[in-house]
Amino acid sequence: MDLEIRPSIDPQWRRQPVIGISQVGYHPAQPKRAVLELDPHDPALGTVSLYRLTLTGEKRLVKSGAPKPWGPFLNYRYAIFDFTDVTGSGDYVIEYRGQQAGPFRIDPHVYDDAWQLTLEVFLPVQMCHVSVRERNRFWHGACHLDDAEQAPANHRHIDNYQQGERETQFGDYEHIPGLNWGGWHDAGDFDLPAGSISNTVLALALAQEEFHPGIDMTTVRRPTREVLLHVPDGEDDLLQQVEYGAEGLMGSFRASGHIFAGIIENSQSQYDTTGDPVNITDNHVYDPSLKPDEVAGDRSGKPDDRWAFTNRNTGLQYRVAQSLAVASRVLRPHKPALADEYLAAARALWQYEQTHPPAYAPNAYVGRGGSFPSDEIAATAELWLTTDDPQYGKRLSALLAQVRAISPEQAGRSVGWMLARLLPKNSDPEFHRLVVEIAKKWKAAADAIEGASPYGVRFPAFALRSDWRLDSPGDARGNSIMGFAWDLQSDAMRDYFLHKNLPEIFGPETLLNLVNFVLGCHPVSNTSYINGVGARSQLVAYGFNRDDYSYIPGGPIPGVSFMRPGFMDLKNFPYYYNQTEYVIHGAASYIFDVLAARQVLNHPAPAR
Repeated sequence: MDLEIRPSIDPQWRRQPVIGISQVGYHPAQPKRAVLELDPHDPALGTVSLYRLTLTGEKRLVKSGAPKPWGPFLNYRYAIFDFTDVTGSGDYVIEYRGQQAGPFRIDPHVYDDAWQLTLEVFLPVQMCHVSVRERNRFWHGACHLDDAEQAPANHRHIDNYQQGERETQFGDYEHIPGLNWGGWHDAGDFDLPAGSISNTVLALALAQEEFHPGIDMTTVRRPTREVLLHVPDGEDDLLQQVEYGAEGLMGSFRASGHIFAGIIENSQSQYDTTGDPVNITDNHVYDPSLKPDEVAGDRSGKPDDRWAFTNRNTGLQYRVAQSLAVASRVLRPHKPALADEYLAAARALWQYEQTHPPAYAPNAYVGRGGSFPSDEIAATAELWLTTDDPQYGKRLSALLAQVRAISPEQAGRSVGWMLARLLPKNSDPEFHRLVVEIAKKWKAAADAIEGASPYGVRFPAFALRSDWRLDSPGDARGNSIMGFAWDLQSDAMRDYFLHKNLPEIFGPETLLNLVNFVLGCHPVSNTSYINGVGARSQLVAYGFNRDDYSYIPGGPIPGVSFMRPGFMDLKNFPYYYNQTEYVIHGAASYIFDVLAARQVLNHPAPAR
């Protein structure tokens, strides 16, 4: 059979404009810019109109004018409509050439609850080893209670998990006790990657330490393994999530004295399962002495238990030490015994890595090593902040020579924010000079990156090159690249601390631009990347319920991805994980960033 396609081209056709605005809205004190994305052949003509909605349903014109041309970016042209001077509280819409964006609010409290759905629903739903219920609905049952077996030695597994020579006291396929409490399913699949869990704990714990949001909308019952949504239990939800993530890390430390890379299904068919994860395993620990369908107490003859990948990775050990140190600080007023245990584990992990050769066993979500010890510096700085122990300050001083040798961009994207947090603690003038020097150079480089797109965020470096359309395997996967909102969110979290400690160098613009970007002011469409947050959001996503073409409220997606030869794309399609997959650290950094935006707008940093 032959198929002949004869395309027809209408030279007069133009793509409709996209009006990029935050679907949540704006604080009166923040910059407000609608970014107009235009067909490459379409000049920025016409008038943009901003209307305020009245109680009677009418529109009252507040501001209008021609947009200011910005120029080309990748395949499109852009223009800006600035309405920063509009500060009156109310509901607004923007119209331009037949297109409308909104309604959105301008209000001093616009960020007060924009983060809460992610904490109240998404993160609890991602919790493993518990049942999660929302009134009459069960999100999922108590799953994977048979966690976990030692993965077989020298085995390359699915999703980049690998097991080298065994480093634990457990034999191949032997059950490791204590791994069936704590941790979140990372994304649309159900594995428990320690690197991702550690990053999530860190961002949540820092959010608690910085902002103390103090909401209680979730009940966690350990004896019955129940989580009840929208049922207060007298405990701070953010602290409960910090503890649950830390417990997922501590299981491996308690079992073997180091952090395992992660836990994942033992077969491809299990890994591909969608829907309620309670159906993936039988929740009984596998016992090879039993027949396949035999159950005896908490044991069964069904070999469906997940595998734990247990090789030590130095970067991961340091990363977890950093996260546990912060977790111990925020939990200490409420659970001092647990805080003591977490801090002792953090110190032990750090001490072991200081006295043994580094190991960078390849695995999912762990570092590959390198010449610059960013994980060690971060863990050392965090432990110094937590304990005041001079050994950490001494070791940090020894590591600063390596900081001086790297580029400002590398320092800014890795340890610069950690060093800035030490400025109030470290009185050494040479340390202050080094941090300020790095900050100034990084700020200049960051400004250039942010200024290269109309959105004021740090697009991936390849997207800013004129030759990115060529096949560059180091930059993209095949013909597209994963959405990058999570990376931008982590950037913004780091920049908050640079702004807080060096306000004379770093303003809040990176943070505020990022929040706008995630909430709708981005290429291709003006939908919020946070499911259910904002007047218009992505409502089909790659979660464990993706076969239902549905979403988990508060879930964060990576967003728009770049498509060769020069386009950006965002589909309302659940199976394209490059654009719509959830990850837990994206949820944590989103919570941090919105709370940080509220903080800097309501309590601006004093000038120095």
